[in-house]
Amino acid sequence: MSLKKLSNITPAELKAKGVVSLADKPNAAASYGVGGLSPTALKLWFDQLSKLLADKINGIHDTLGGENAAEYIKLDLTGLDESNTAEEYSLKDLCESFKNGQFAAYLMLYAAASAQDKSSLQVIINNFAADISTTKEKAQNAAESAQSAANNTISTVVITYQESVSGTTPPTGEWGTVIPVVQEGNYLWTRVELVFAGGQSNTFYSVGKIGQKGDTGEQGIQGEKGDGLEIKKYYADTDEMNADFSNADIAVGDSVAIEGSLDLYVKGSTAFEYKGNLKGPSGNDGAQGIQGEPGAVYTPDLSADGDLSWSNNGGLTNPPTVNIKGPKGDAGQSTIVKTAAEWASDNTVLASGRFGYDSTGKVTKIGDGVTTWDKLAVFITEPIPTFADSDWATIAELSESGQAQKYFKVGDERTIELTTGEEITLVILGFDHDNLVSGGKAGMTIGMQGLLDTLYPMTTYSLSLTGWTSGNCTMRTSVMKTIRSSLPTGLSNIIKATHKYTVGQYTSDTGYTDDYLFLFTSTEIEGSGNKGGTQYEYWKSVKDGTVAENRIKYRSSGSANTWWLRSWNSNNNRFENYLTNGSRSSSTGSTSYGVCVGFCI
Repeated sequence: MSLKKLSNITPAELKAKGVVSLADKPNAAASYGVGGLSPTALKLWFDQLSKLLADKINGIHDTLGGENAAEYIKLDLTGLDESNTAEEYSLKDLCESFKNGQFAAYLMLYAAASAQDKSSLQVIINNFAADISTTKEKAQNAAESAQSAANNTISTVVITYQESVSGTTPPTGEWGTVIPVVQEGNYLWTRVELVFAGGQSNTFYSVGKIGQKGDTGEQGIQGEKGDGLEIKKYYADTDEMNADFSNADIAVGDSVAIEGSLDLYVKGSTAFEYKGNLKGPSGNDGAQGIQGEPGAVYTPDLSADGDLSWSNNGGLTNPPTVNIKGPKGDAGQSTIVKTAAEWASDNTVLASGRFGYDSTGKVTKIGDGVTTWDKLAVFITEPIPTFADSDWATIAELSESGQAQKYFKVGDERTIELTTGEEITLVILGFDHDNLVSGGKAGMTIGMQGLLDTLYPMTTYSLSLTGWTSGNCTMRTSVMKTIRSSLPTGLSNIIKATHKYTVGQYTSDTGYTDDYLFLFTSTEIEGSGNKGGTQYEYWKSVKDGTVAENRIKYRSSGSANTWWLRSWNSNNNRFENYLTNGSRSSSTGSTSYGVCVGFCI
């Protein structure tokens, strides 16, 4: 027979569980972070101790409530079993003796015991009964002890910090979870609040003084050269970039850039995301250098024979004399002037490049060395066409042939009258900028300088819009057609369909539309972001599109008005617009605002 006992907590077990003595880690007297427990280490110490105690208490609870509990309940039956040298008996021993018949043997052995150990059978049985009757009470007490230990388990640890000028009295200000930057000579206080499962809580403080800044250490070894930023591909403009989004050679996260402007984009999961410009800011002007000594003055002299020589007032060596007189040229050809009758009579063959003038008919011809006067074409001089005065057919011909920018310039204006009687001013925004549906670039892009007098909404539907490409955008599907029909016929007939890119609310609403007339995006005016298209030259060199004042537009009746853009504000899911002060904003599509259209020829 033997009595089972619960093991005690030993120092070895404490160390094995990671719970070291606090005496090994002094905290209160040590400077913060030097030799003492940090707040994190102190929290870990309490967590490990709590787990060890909880494991022990749970073990006691499981033992006294389990099937083998009787083996751990000790009975005072000294001297009953001569084979039990330890003379320790459990409740299980007593119960087993009744079942296996050993109880009678114990009684006989007890009868032979010394007088001082003898007790009456009744006393023994009474003692047994008393032990048995208290078993439940002992088990209940053990269970209550286990529950008490569970209530003392740490459930929450809150660590906060505060700066103070005192190193002895905890500060009363606001505590924060982020370690503050402490001034030299001040103290950093750390507060650890422990909340137990039973609802009780304890608070501990530690404090450390921030010493004076030490001397600068030696410079470290230079690190290896980084890989730098890799630009996967350069594009001519954002239209070309967006059209190449499905390129498998450019993975999500790769960087691309726009040539010329050096705008940087990173490929996202659904679109290229604008990240800024690769150009760094301009540095400050350097200090003016020391003014140099006045230099010598060289004076040239040219003789009648063409000899060029030099003299100077600084006593320096002059360049060698050279002769700059070339060989005599051939005599020039003068224009031959005759009357119409003289030309008809002579029918002269003019030498190649020689001019002939008919003083009667005021006609000039240029000879080719072969053709007679009567067969030569008349040399006609015409005025240089201007954007304001040329007919639309001439403008279309120049645009299609790529000759428009030889005669016109960005910012040229002309006023036209609509079929409604309203007059509007058009302005050239750029050359070779927009993509045509038929392929290639449009020779010219033209836009309104101001706004139409009539205000329009972006939609007449009650459903929510998701962008310019939406079928509910009546501005694109209906209003643009109405405005085009009011243009002069000669202009309306030469307008070409343009492939315009616009970013909408969703990926499905982002893409290209084929438009004869279109509204602009904030990117096309300000040059930033990725709302669709690229900035027009007009908003770079004629008017700075980044200046709000330059974006104020007036109706033909004379009043400033908010005007629509086709670009989408993804922050509040509304169409963008410019207010009467020129600042960019956004509104729901049902509001009526000013309209400024653009088109290509």
